[in-house]
Amino acid sequence: MAAFREMLDAEFHERVAREHVEGGMSVVELRRNHDVPLSAVRKWIELFQSGGPEAIRAAAEHLARVQRKPPSAKALQKLRDALVNPADDERSLQARLDAVVTVGVRRIHALADDIENLVPQSGVGIEALLTLGDLGELDRIDRVAAQFGPGNQGWVDGARERALRVRGT
Repeated sequence: MAAFREMLDAEFHERVAREHVEGGMSVVELRRNHDVPLSAVRKWIELFQSGGPEAIRAAAEHLARVQRKPPSAKALQKLRDALVNPADDERSLQARLDAVVTVGVRRIHALADDIENLVPQSGVGIEALLTLGDLGELDRIDRVAAQFGPGNQGWVDGARERALRVRGT
């Protein structure tokens, strides 16, 4: 990616836009040559075509001001509180971590429910079995496997092995 300073530099924006407008270089080629996002190249060209170098300069100056904004008072206060009360912050962090883990586990179980319910409708059985294995869902593997014929026993065994590895048993 182009250096951050270049991304804020009006002369750089103008040069890139001129290469397209006056030189006929494609936007994709400009993106590749200058290693900048395609949306940025398009925006610079649009600015140059609508208002010339002045429009590009004004947009770059605005972006530079926005990027230099100091952190909000609320963010600074949260940082101060964390530094003043590290023990409380550690307990708070542990509580938040517990909450995130709980939500993550619920989402995994919801995903496993979705997979189990979709298998009969979608015909993605083998992929579903392996995903259930990656989630450590042994009981669901058996229920889903019951919907297949005996010719898929190797896949079922592979999914079970994956589940056992995830569970650490």
